[in-house]
Amino acid sequence: MKNSRNSTEKNRYSSLTAYICVMIAVASLGVFAVLNLETVIAFLSRLMGTLSPLIVGFVIAYLVNPFMKLIEEKLLSRIPLRIGAKLRRILAIIVSYVFYIGVIVLLMLIVIPQMINSYEDLMSKADSYIASVQTFIVSTLGKLSFIDTAKLTKSAGEFISNSYELINSITPYITSFLTGLFGTVQDIIIGTVISVYFLFAKERFADRSKKLVRALLPERAAETFIDYAVFSDKTFGGFIVGKLLDSLIIGIITFITLMIVGIPHYQLISVIIGVTNIIPFFGPILGLIPSAFFVLIADPAKLILFVIIVIIIQQLDGNVIGPKILGDSIGISSLGVIIAITVMSDLLGVVGMFIGVPLYVLITSILRKLLGRLETTRRSAAVGVTDGVSDAPEDMGDIDNSEISEEGADASETDGQCTDDLQTVQQKDSAENAKDGKNENGGEVNGR
Repeated sequence: MKNSRNSTEKNRYSSLTAYICVMIAVASLGVFAVLNLETVIAFLSRLMGTLSPLIVGFVIAYLVNPFMKLIEEKLLSRIPLRIGAKLRRILAIIVSYVFYIGVIVLLMLIVIPQMINSYEDLMSKADSYIASVQTFIVSTLGKLSFIDTAKLTKSAGEFISNSYELINSITPYITSFLTGLFGTVQDIIIGTVISVYFLFAKERFADRSKKLVRALLPERAAETFIDYAVFSDKTFGGFIVGKLLDSLIIGIITFITLMIVGIPHYQLISVIIGVTNIIPFFGPILGLIPSAFFVLIADPAKLILFVIIVIIIQQLDGNVIGPKILGDSIGISSLGVIIAITVMSDLLGVVGMFIGVPLYVLITSILRKLLGRLETTRRSAAVGVTDGVSDAPEDMGDIDNSEISEEGADASETDGQCTDDLQTVQQKDSAENAKDGKNENGGEVNGR
């Protein structure tokens, strides 16, 4: 008993020591990366450029996988025909890619031309839009005596002119971005083909990845790594996929509502609101400001109606649609959201604004789990030491009792032997007495 408990305590302390060493190594790597941030970023960017088709394929497969699972497990499994697993997977992949490619083509054929027309309309009718805004200010606010409408009209005109200058200044950057985006068509095509292989053999890739982790790491560390990988997939991936679906729904609702009401440039505005909705907390604000500006310069009378519609849609998203899709996957305060978006946007730019919140949730959740495991290990080690100290007198008591029982058994065996000897002697005496009695009886008969 003592040896087994001592070995258990040694295993606990050794695992805790190894765990602490791993954490120190990870922290050291983190400090090194922070101190050499430019070198690390340059290396990572060069590596990502080399592996970009593979990364694009993984991202596409990661985004398509939830829809493919839905079709494979919920739709095709209910078909009465006998379909094998491979055929069901192939059909699910085909349906998923037809859906996603159809959505992309629909956006390119409908939304993008409308966006271009809206942009050209805004740039070509700048003077008339400025005049309509000035007329709206005079007719609406001119009745208020305490407002200097002339000064306000001049300020509004200058503001709109500066806004147009800003749009003209960022137009070359938008053009270069779109050119670079179309320049990666080759990576997207290759990545799409790779994503099909990822989806078709995802279980095999997962098993091989687990075997690789178990081969490189000790058993306990490997299982811990796999657990954290699964947890990261549920936390980070679930948030990203859910937020994309939520933003798509909000964009469609905004598109239909603004089209029915007759808000100008509703195609461009719905895309802006749908894309910026991916960013938590700041997204609706970032989408509302430029959209309101477009409505103001095109049709100032509908500005208030537009703002009310956007607020209602955002309330619907925050209280109904978002919780239904995302659940409680965020679970952090507004301050945490602000910190995550501010830090990640400074490090990674626009991409950091999109992934800042789920990455923050993932890091804090992993740290919380690590602290919980350390606390559990520390408590179990303390309980083990206490049990070892308290078990020592019990072992001594067990030894004494066993010795006493053995002595009692020896004494009982001795008493039993003495009793058997006494019975043997008594039997011999009775036999001799019987013989003597027979002899005496025989003598009496002879005498007679």
